[in-house]
Amino acid sequence: LDWTPNTTHAALLLASSKGFYARESLDVRFLSPSDHGAPKTPLDAVVAGAAEVGISPCDQVLYESLREDRVVCVATLHEVDISAVCVDEDSNFTRPSLLSDARYASCGYPLETAAVNSMIRNDGGGGGIIEVCPEERTETEMNLLDGSADCAWMYRTWEGLRARRRGRKLREFRMKVFGVA
Repeated sequence: LDWTPNTTHAALLLASSKGFYARESLDVRFLSPSDHGAPKTPLDAVVAGAAEVGISPCDQVLYESLREDRVVCVATLHEVDISAVCVDEDSNFTRPSLLSDARYASCGYPLETAAVNSMIRNDGGGGGIIEVCPEERTETEMNLLDGSADCAWMYRTWEGLRARRRGRKLREFRMKVFGVA
């Protein structure tokens, strides 16, 4: 799995619980980067031979493909991007251009910072984000919620939902809207 089990994986987990994989003689085990001893990312597991299939965001697949062509994308789980750079709704960050020099909770992916900085520049901002890499990278939104970061890239369908369930209102900046596709 690309993170902890979440709404993105619902169909895969349901298929497993219903025995669909076993019925087809497939030995499917789900690993998460948050599991003790699991590789940092699903692509790390695939490249290392610890997994045959991995679920990863497109920026990771693109980076790995450009680097050494060791992975192949075979499908997508979503027709549209479900992520956004998020800030507290009550913050002064009303546009991406205002995120220049903001503290950004990063997952540490190679193309992540470049994409966020491109969004800032495309919106007229002059600087870039200051990256804050939390030790536990499976919940970067917690850095936003606890105030140690000003913004975080979140998956709206589960990290955004989790933040709302915790009583937090977020403002979302979607990459495509600001010229990063």
